[in-house]
Amino acid sequence: MAEADALFGSRPFGKYIFLMACSDQIGRMGLEHESCSEEGVRATYFSNWESSTTERDLLPHEYVHAWVGKYRVPAGNYQPDFSRMTNEMMWVYEGLTQYYGHVLAARCGLISARLTREAFALIFATYDNRPGRKWRPLADTDNDPIFTAREVQPWQSWQRSEDYYSEGLLIWLETDVLIRTASGGQRTLDDFMLQFFAPLDAEGGSEPLPQKPYSRAELIKALGEFQDFDWEAFFEARVDCIAEHPPYAGIEDAGYRLAWIKRPSEWLADDQTHHSYFDFSYSLGLKIGTSAKVIDVLWDGPAFRAGIIKGMKILSVDGVTYSHAAMQDALDDCDRTIELVVERLDRIKTLFVENTGGQRYPTLEPVGEDPHILDSILTARVSE
Repeated sequence: MAEADALFGSRPFGKYIFLMACSDQIGRMGLEHESCSEEGVRATYFSNWESSTTERDLLPHEYVHAWVGKYRVPAGNYQPDFSRMTNEMMWVYEGLTQYYGHVLAARCGLISARLTREAFALIFATYDNRPGRKWRPLADTDNDPIFTAREVQPWQSWQRSEDYYSEGLLIWLETDVLIRTASGGQRTLDDFMLQFFAPLDAEGGSEPLPQKPYSRAELIKALGEFQDFDWEAFFEARVDCIAEHPPYAGIEDAGYRLAWIKRPSEWLADDQTHHSYFDFSYSLGLKIGTSAKVIDVLWDGPAFRAGIIKGMKILSVDGVTYSHAAMQDALDDCDRTIELVVERLDRIKTLFVENTGGQRYPTLEPVGEDPHILDSILTARVSE
């Protein structure tokens, strides 16, 4: 709360309530409202805190929505009923919220700065590894929740799905870093949040303040007045156009670079444990869930080319009963094909997958001497 107050300066509500359901019988969720939010988490979310690492940004995310999305709302979504909503500007509504959900979680100590950097590395690597970028711009994913009903897509890397959350995070990280460098450290995105998204004259009381809708043009105009730059072209290239890669400048110009390691980072390892899967996306192009079931296949990746599809069960790896460790051992023997015996429906067959680089998992490593801009972004603003 203190870090959010430092960011926004004032609150558009009098009282805020987190409606949390810690249960394994209720679905996982996060849903924002003007002065409260609903969070559905597993029963051991608090009691087994160490294994909840990758979900600790949930409360900061929903809390930021009180300003980004509820108090300041995209004009197309400021409608008398749901049938008229346009679902526009989700890269702001959710992308900016996703960015500050992670940033506030780091600043207040819910997630360490190191783990947050590992999360950013995984986000960039994930979206840089999506062949669907070749045909579908980010803006086109705005309406995914409407026509997919938020169901997991069979070929997510090709179809893309609600990418505005985390790719939006990368856009706003780059925006923050650009403002900091262009102003010589005199201004930050924090300052713009205070200026554009926070109420200037909060009246307090028990009722939320009236919503203030804004258009894309108004947002870009306000950004231009805050920091001289061609923001129209900036967002057009990253949101509206086909982009071969997700934004990387926010990482690179903040003093870090993407690096590849042979074992999962702590952030990825925690997420794998929490959600019961193992991620071989950057080596074989697939994820394996419980009971050795394939839960995702990268379009045109090595597993895809070998004929592996979602739903198959892997019985063995190079003649050894399948386990995640057995797959890792096979990957460590680089530059050869891996033999997989798989089962689908009532059929069992042997497939061969290329292994050209061994195990690969993303992380960030610092470049040059301290201080690094990304470290400054994640540093607490409120002293204990």
